Amino acid sequence: MYRSSFFLTASLVGVTVALVQPVAATNSVAEVKVIARAVVVEIRLQKSDTVGSGVIINRKGDLYTLVTNRHVVCGNDRCSELPSGEIYTLGLADGQQYRVKASSIKLLGNDLDLAVIQFRSNRNYAVAKVAASGSLKIEDDVYTAGFPFAEPGFTFGAGKAIAVVNKRLTGDDGGYTIVYNAFTLPGMSGGGVFDGNGQLVAVHGQGDRIKDNTLLNNKSRVGSKIGYNRGIPVRWLVQNLAEVGINLGTARSISGIRAARSQVPATADEYFVAGFNKFVEPGDNVVFGKKQAIQEFSTAILLNPKYQYAYFVRAIVYEQVQGFQQSLADYNQAITINPTDSAAYYNRANLKNEKLNDIQGALADYNQAITINPKYSEAYNNRAKLKNEKLNDIQGGLADYNQAITINPKYSEAYNNRAKLKNEKLNDIQGGLADYNQAITINPKYSEAYNNRA
Repeated sequence: MYRSSFFLTASLVGVTVALVQPVAATNSVAEVKVIARAVVVEIRLQKSDTVGSGVIINRKGDLYTLVTNRHVVCGNDRCSELPSGEIYTLGLADGQQYRVKASSIKLLGNDLDLAVIQFRSNRNYAVAKVAASGSLKIEDDVYTAGFPFAEPGFTFGAGKAIAVVNKRLTGDDGGYTIVYNAFTLPGMSGGGVFDGNGQLVAVHGQGDRIKDNTLLNNKSRVGSKIGYNRGIPVRWLVQNLAEVGINLGTARSISGIRAARSQVPATADEYFVAGFNKFVEPGDNVVFGKKQAIQEFSTAILLNPKYQYAYFVRAIVYEQVQGFQQSLADYNQAITINPTDSAAYYNRANLKNEKLNDIQGALADYNQAITINPKYSEAYNNRAKLKNEKLNDIQGGLADYNQAITINPKYSEAYNNRAKLKNEKLNDIQGGLADYNQAITINPKYSEAYNNRA
């Protein structure tokens, strides 16, 4: 059990990692992916049977330090003491694995979803460059990197920063003050969020994962991502690591960070972040928490009537609390503001299909989402289900499943769905079996695929 037994060696105290000043992005996406792959680490917990990610941020001699989430090292919960008897295994970019003890792990701060892990190695591993605090801006390109548990292997996503707040807000639990839409999956928690220069700008923490975007308190480790995620910016990491002897920034910047804490939301972005935090973690009274999130988003929209992202997420929350017409109105508004938002068309299609019985409207929206984003594998998958189950377009459904899998060969749900179609509609028993096998190979914990294969 964790007993505050984490100590940094004297040689680490005062070590400074140079912060690169923000400049225009100079690296290609492929280059950022290479940088991220070198510094992002897989973290496996044997007793808790969970997977997380981390980022190497410091080296002194043979001693490496990586950052991750508190909820990763705690086994999907934010603990005050590490779980007794847990065994941690770190998987590095070169395939080497290192087992660490709880004494090598430190939980950062009392209210941050951050932890650091130290391990020793005589191998030469890359160390992430940490961006200057406050360098990330809204609409900047960001890239996520980590190791999902359901789709094993390194995963890399690209997107934009959609909300950036440089202070802690009243009620903030965890230090989550940025939101972005780069792709993530469960298991990538604790991984890196990188800018266009390959610098670490945040630690990825959470994205809401809810079955079909409707169930309120689903604890399952499968379901649909909404496409938006939240992370902990490096400014909180800089402050708290300095307090345990690792200096990632100047004293001046750390002093400024300490002064900017626990402030009441005032701007549209701050209300949006406050609403998103409540949306992801609504509390024990889930419906009440979701309605609080709606209030925060509504205030953000009042302050900025063109706040597309606030309409988009409020639409999801309305759907969760059975406000289907309000949800439809918000998707309509989000699309009016940005007619090229493929995710808004996709979500509106799901709403029309599953809750409003507007089959043709749903088909039109899936078509538009795919027109805007021809690599939208989820839209192909859901359009395939619609064609197969409600339009009796078997060949059209098969073609869409094929395309979803071509785009994402690790899309276990698409394999499972295609297997069902082959088995039930095409009498292709061997083809169905092969697809179920592939779904289970990709995701060994896919209970529905096991059931269907049986």
